Amino acid sequence: MKSKNTTIIVVALIFLIVTFAAYFLLNIERTKVSNWSLALIVASELIFFWGLIVASSKDETFRGPFARSGFITVLALYLVANIITMAILGRTLKSLNTLFLAAILINAIAMVLLALVRYFSKRFYAEEVADLATDVMRIGEHALHTLLSNHGKDPTAPVLKKLFEAFKYSEKGVITGHDGELLKAIKVLENTFGEDDEAKDEALSRVESLVEQRNYEVSQKKRGGT
Repeated sequence: MKSKNTTIIVVALIFLIVTFAAYFLLNIERTKVSNWSLALIVASELIFFWGLIVASSKDETFRGPFARSGFITVLALYLVANIITMAILGRTLKSLNTLFLAAILINAIAMVLLALVRYFSKRFYAEEVADLATDVMRIGEHALHTLLSNHGKDPTAPVLKKLFEAFKYSEKGVITGHDGELLKAIKVLENTFGEDDEAKDEALSRVESLVEQRNYEVSQKKRGGT
């Protein structure tokens, strides 16, 4: 992460040097409008590279590829629009008001686009998480149903049935920290059939315990807890 941020900062410095060099070395008339256009271009470059650093962080705002790529795309368009607009207007306008209005318009559009990216990325991420949680519980449900079908006369059948129903009627749209462990525990349980009863009972107890922990976590999330 630090090396990535260092790279971004180095590239940002190069951008700033090129921008200032272009302004002072090219035959550009020094006016209030051109000076302000330079300031606005520099500001947009700083915002762009700051945004890259933020997007590369572990902030929950950027969960999922759509959020990060959408955020960076909007920032890139914002930077390009600012550079082109300010470069043209800085050499043609005589009034600062028009320059500022153009800058405000570009910033307003960028803010709206960023808000839309945030809204849709959160929505897509929530749907993706819900689908993943549903898949996890369905896999467990199917595995327990298979065990119950193959070992219906086993002494553990009542417990298997109870677990199967717990999976079948559980909240499937919520992912928890126990889902991965739960699938591993069911896999262990599958492998215990044909072994001694002690290993089987231990595996069943483990699955039961994880189901209870998962249900508790789901109830906490529904109440707005962590």
